[in-house]
Amino acid sequence: MELNKNLNFDEFPIPSFDEWKDEAIKSLKGAPFEKKLFTQTFEDIILKPIYYSFDVDKEFLKNNSFPGFAPYTRGNDFSGLKLKKWYVAQTIPYYDPKEMNLALRSDLENGQNAINIHINRHEFFQFQKDAIVCGTKLKTINDLQLAFEGIKLEKYPVFFNSGDFFSDFSSMWIDFLNSKNITADKLKGNLGADPLTEALINGGSKYSLNQLLNNLAETYRTLESFSNFGIITINGAAYHNAGATATQELSFSFANAIELINALQDRGLNVEQIIPRIRFHFAISSDFFIQIAKIRAARLIWAKIVKEYGLGENFQKLNLHCSTSIINKTKYDPWVNILRSSIECFAAILGNADSIDVGNFDFAYGYPSDFSRRISRNIQLVLQYESHLLDTIDPISGSYYLENITIELAQKVWKAFQQIQSDGGFIELIKNGKLQEEINQSYQKQENNYLFRKQILLGTNKYPLLKEKKPSDCKPFIINTINEDQITQKSFELPLMLVRRFATNFESLRLNAEKFAKKNGTPPTIILLNFGELNEWKPRNDFSWDFLQVGGFEIVSSPVLQDKIEAVQYLNNQQSPIVCVCSSDNRYEVLIPELVPLIKKNKPLTYVILAGYPENKIEEYKTYGIDTFIHLKANAYETLKEIQTINNII
Repeated sequence: MELNKNLNFDEFPIPSFDEWKDEAIKSLKGAPFEKKLFTQTFEDIILKPIYYSFDVDKEFLKNNSFPGFAPYTRGNDFSGLKLKKWYVAQTIPYYDPKEMNLALRSDLENGQNAINIHINRHEFFQFQKDAIVCGTKLKTINDLQLAFEGIKLEKYPVFFNSGDFFSDFSSMWIDFLNSKNITADKLKGNLGADPLTEALINGGSKYSLNQLLNNLAETYRTLESFSNFGIITINGAAYHNAGATATQELSFSFANAIELINALQDRGLNVEQIIPRIRFHFAISSDFFIQIAKIRAARLIWAKIVKEYGLGENFQKLNLHCSTSIINKTKYDPWVNILRSSIECFAAILGNADSIDVGNFDFAYGYPSDFSRRISRNIQLVLQYESHLLDTIDPISGSYYLENITIELAQKVWKAFQQIQSDGGFIELIKNGKLQEEINQSYQKQENNYLFRKQILLGTNKYPLLKEKKPSDCKPFIINTINEDQITQKSFELPLMLVRRFATNFESLRLNAEKFAKKNGTPPTIILLNFGELNEWKPRNDFSWDFLQVGGFEIVSSPVLQDKIEAVQYLNNQQSPIVCVCSSDNRYEVLIPELVPLIKKNKPLTYVILAGYPENKIEEYKTYGIDTFIHLKANAYETLKEIQTINNII
């Protein structure tokens, strides 16, 4: 053995793609190649098991080869994030401006380098009697003084979310800036106006559509001298968190932007004034590679749109803020949210986001604690300082996989965007409810996968931690209650676009189990009855344990039982009225006809579950007293809900 030779890669044979494919097919042992190794996404992109140089358009690679050049697929800056890092732009949703100020000052001293204010919209309107307060009270100049006390606003970019109340807020904001002698040239950030998305979230607005657009034009003129302070932030994250796919999030966001640009042009502004002051906000989910491709495709498409308006390359840069997704976050086992957010933040960085907001892991329990805020902020800081991610500019470029799905996603977005324009534009789309319906259909498709556990939410629909320690130091939610005559009247109404989470159905099951335990002093319990050899009962025992715990059930696993008599004797010493039989299909044929009737005779109220789904025996086993079946193809939520309902656990 000679180890003094230089390493020479030429000595290794280089297989062709066809050779790899032949070997892959052999390894499948007769299973269909396409069915087993290809994956279809919700964006209708077929993901191949492996990508090669011929999968990527050579012309695309040539035209998108360097950062800092149009169409900016690889980022706006020549140096990427190496010299100019992204802004750590965490929101602090405390209602009291003084409390928010104390938290913000602390966070700015500990790594945050942007101010990202979530304004409590209910100070400006409230369309229902009771509403959860989410955001800071900024209704008066005094509120602003308290919120920014001791903070040099010239030092940090300041971002707001002023939705459709931007006109009311901006005039007060200018008065505040004047009182502080902060000149227009020193202020960076964005006002966060997005009247159309705000109207979608609220099902309408207190302003008419025409008034909203007039207000937007007037705000552009009022803030004309604040050239580094943007006006519009297109809230694509709202579409994402309502259930939109990546294709829908981008196509709806760009259609919204076009609607506003055209409306502002009609009101006397030119595109040179309008476009540089538009920012986009996208949510990033745990679908890692699709999300990176989404950001890259967004840059490509925005450059093309701006070019169509006749503007040069300097105007074609996409100003992008990313936040971690809400729709995939969970109330139970919230610590897993930290892991999800880490993946999402990583994807946003690789996509060259300009600013990032990592959500708080315990958001479902109230306003974030100091610990929660620190964890969210430090996710960004660890990736910034410890991961060496920034040593190379755009480290993901050249990946055949990413380049391919970037192209394919961009093409799908462009086609969807063109369809919106041909159907009358964004306003027409939200007026007739088509956007809301498309997003709802997308949500239902995705939710269905979670209900059937084809997609997993760890700690929620798989591997639940029933004895978890819940966050205890969150600040409780504030509910703002007003009188009927104080409810804001809408000038126009739209079908609602609901912002929601995939975990809520399963969370309702866990809540039912908790209420039962509190009322009865013990959690609802299911007994697993195990029969046969280890290889007969153990696989279904493991499956049943995981499946049933998702419903908040405590599991008791019996010793291996030899026959029906032993099983009944064992059950006589147990309190739970719910049992699940675990064994093989072959053993069931002998066991079920005798076991189940005897169990029901001995304890008539016993609810009997069978682990498995022997298709040709289903109806027969029901006649013996099997109440339901749990198996890989079952709708886990509906099955567990049925078990809870029949056994009075709701």
